[in-house]
Amino acid sequence: MSQWSPESATDPHLPELVMHFREGCHLCEDMQQQLKELFEPGAFRLTLIDIDEDEELREAYNVRVPVLSLVRRYSALQQSRSGSKAVSSAGHRANAATDAATDQAGCDENRLKNAILQELCEHFLDLVAVREALASYNKPLPAACSVPVYR
Repeated sequence: MSQWSPESATDPHLPELVMHFREGCHLCEDMQQQLKELFEPGAFRLTLIDIDEDEELREAYNVRVPVLSLVRRYSALQQSRSGSKAVSSAGHRANAATDAATDQAGCDENRLKNAILQELCEHFLDLVAVREALASYNKPLPAACSVPVYR
C-alpha cells in the first residue's frame, strides 16, 4: 500500500523522497522514524511504496528494503505519451512504483510515472547523503553571465 506523508498535500514544490518498504520490516519502520526525528517538518514530501504489492518491485527490492530515493526530475510529457519507460539510477523501472502510488494517493496518474529516482541509501538511513540531496535539490541555477553588470 502506498502512502503519502501529510506534507505531500501541502507543498508540491518540496523535494520528494520515495521509500520502498515492506510491511512488518523493522528496518523500514526505523528509517521512517529517523526521517521524522532528524528533519524539520515540511523539509520534504515522503511517498511510501510497499514492494509486496507489485511483482516487479518485489523482485527489484526484495532483500534491499528499505530503499530511500530522491525524485530528481520528471521526463517530458511527450516521453510519457510515447510509452517510453523511466529508469531509476539503479536501473529499475520507476513506472511500476507510480501505478501503486497514484492509485492510493488519488493524484495525477503521471506524477511519478516518468520520475528519475536517485537512490540515497538502503537498509539504514545515510543522514549525510539525504542532507546533501535535499540541500542540492533547491540550489539556484548558475547565472547566465558571470560578468558583473555596471550601470
